[in-house]
Parts: sequence; structure tokens; C-alpha cells
Amino acid sequence: MRITLTSALVAIFANSIASQATSSRLIFSMARDGQLPRALAKVNSQTKAPQNAMLFIAALSLVIGIVGASTQGFLTTLVTFGAITAYILLNLSVIYRFGIVGKSGQLFTHWISPLLGTAVLSYALWNASTQTKLIGLGWLVLGVLAALYFRSRQSTAENPA
Repeated sequence: MRITLTSALVAIFANSIASQATSSRLIFSMARDGQLPRALAKVNSQTKAPQNAMLFIAALSLVIGIVGASTQGFLTTLVTFGAITAYILLNLSVIYRFGIVGKSGQLFTHWISPLLGTAVLSYALWNASTQTKLIGLGWLVLGVLAALYFRSRQSTAENPA
């Protein structure tokens, strides 16, 4: 029992470091590209690490950890909803990019496999709680709206009137 608990704690610690690093790099990149406040794009001169983005992700993780301690199951299903949705969209993008636009002749790789993956993941998503689906879809809509906003802002910057 102690070995299992120790192994779990080591895995959680290692994954939290990787998650912190990748999340802060994503936030840094988005801030550098003007999609988030520029203050998050500050790099520490000594370590060359995205200092403010790392602090932001650490603070956000701390708040979510404290507030969400009583709703761990819900947070887990919400994160799972996001991951499943991302993989469904990935499968659909493979079909679009390689199957439709690229007109690839690889039927299994670019059509059957992504369709099967989408079907399995859609079934799993269908069985999520109603609350999880509503909140997850709300986040998805916000993300699409933000992407459309930044795309329109980018196109007006490239083609000033």
C-alpha cells in the first residue's frame, strides 16, 4: 500500500511539473502573439523562462485546487470532456485535411480510423453528465468565439482599410 501511494505521489508530482511547464509555455506564446495580455510574455533574463506565465498558471492551479477540492469528481469529468472533445476535433481535422483537401488515397488512415475514433469518443462524451456537457460546450463556444475574434483582428491588421 505504501509503495503504491508513494508511486502515485511521485507520478502526480512529475506530471504537475510537466503540466506547469507546458501550460506556461502556451500562455507565453499566446501573449507573445498578442492573444493574451503582453505582461504574460515576460521572460526572466537569467533563466530564460516565461516568468509571468508560470506565476499565472501556478496561481490559477492553486485557486482551482483550493476551490475544487470539494468537487474533484466534477473537475475530473470536465477535464475529461475537454480532452475527449479535443481528440474528436483532431479526428475531424485529419478527415478534412488529408481525406477531403489532400484527397489522400489512404482510406483506413485518413477516413476509417478517424471516423471510428470519433464514434467511440462521441459515445463516451454522450455518457457524461448533463452539467459537464453544458459547461464544456459553453467553454467550447467561448473558445470558438475567441478564435473568430482573433482571426478577424489579425485579418484587419494585415489589410488595413
